[in-house]
Amino acid sequence: MQLLKRYERYPGEVSLSRPIAVVYEDRPAMLVGVKLAVLSLARHWPSLEVAVHTPGAPAQFRHWLDSQRNVSVEEVTLRSKGWNVKPSLLLHHLAAGRSPVIWVDSDVVLMGDLAGRLAAEPLDALVGTEDVWWARAQGRADRTQAWGFTPGRVLPRTFNTGLVRASPAHTPVLEAWDELLRSERYCHAQSLPYAERPLHLVGDQEALTALLGAAGWAHVDVRLLRRGLDIAQCYSPASFAPTERARLAVGRKVPVLVHAMGQKPWVSPVRPPPRDRSARFWAWVDAAHRYLTPYTWVASTLAEGLGDEDLGWLSHQPGTAWMAAAAGHDPVLQELPLSIVDTARCVSPKVRRELGRVAERARKIGIKASREPGL
Repeated sequence: MQLLKRYERYPGEVSLSRPIAVVYEDRPAMLVGVKLAVLSLARHWPSLEVAVHTPGAPAQFRHWLDSQRNVSVEEVTLRSKGWNVKPSLLLHHLAAGRSPVIWVDSDVVLMGDLAGRLAAEPLDALVGTEDVWWARAQGRADRTQAWGFTPGRVLPRTFNTGLVRASPAHTPVLEAWDELLRSERYCHAQSLPYAERPLHLVGDQEALTALLGAAGWAHVDVRLLRRGLDIAQCYSPASFAPTERARLAVGRKVPVLVHAMGQKPWVSPVRPPPRDRSARFWAWVDAAHRYLTPYTWVASTLAEGLGDEDLGWLSHQPGTAWMAAAAGHDPVLQELPLSIVDTARCVSPKVRRELGRVAERARKIGIKASREPGL
């Protein structure tokens, strides 16, 4: 009830008079992603101002930002860093009178009309994107219950925060989200290796999904841009699934957004070549993904604006050029063979787990039936 009362303090109307996009990055090796996000926003939404926050960025990069017509560079003192700054920066710009405020991850680029797509959603809706199809425990109350909240609803998909659109009406939920990200148990979990964190403490989006599923926040209108249609979630070839690619190809469409989750295309993994033949094959698939992902395709079309960046990562991995050529260098289809193979890799463990659950249920039913009188 306390959370509900806090929300009722902000019944104000939503205005589109001063929209702004927010991009943040505090890792020097990832600043090329900021450039690509800025350039793609300028191409597809030229009237939109982009507030860039890059604490500790070198002078050369700041000079590049100053040369961009759609960019304002701001210095804001933040207690958090990384993905945990999202609610505090959204709140900062809302407090400055901007609305809506659109968070854009530094590894997201535009391929289409984001302004038009967001205009299709109600102005008082909190907008995000659907998470990858193979993400754990989607459409369940696990996260909400693990935080100790009473479930009020279950979102059909995890709220992926690669893009977030918020308005002044969302100030209370953003404040509550920020509180979760500052909590002792969340901060402790962030100090653990990624694979060792409990599901509800993995990152910022897990906390937000938990919060939005709680009874006190079930009234907040949540809209998720569709994975594989509005946004290509490109964690791996399978993340942008074969069926999603086929659906776009039939309609001769491309996603509005591309999200380079996980390993960034411009960062070469530093690890010794695997000795096992199977491991070598999957290492090649992962490397080929860096060259065939739609993100790299978009980056190649923006290369002239990147300044003195090393563009070697835009060249094709040996053995991949034929796939791009066979697909006519179509950004949706050129990675299709890898997507099919990688989807099989993702589905196999899921199928085995599901078959195991079915077998266990059948075993329990059999035991129960054997105990019934007269059997």
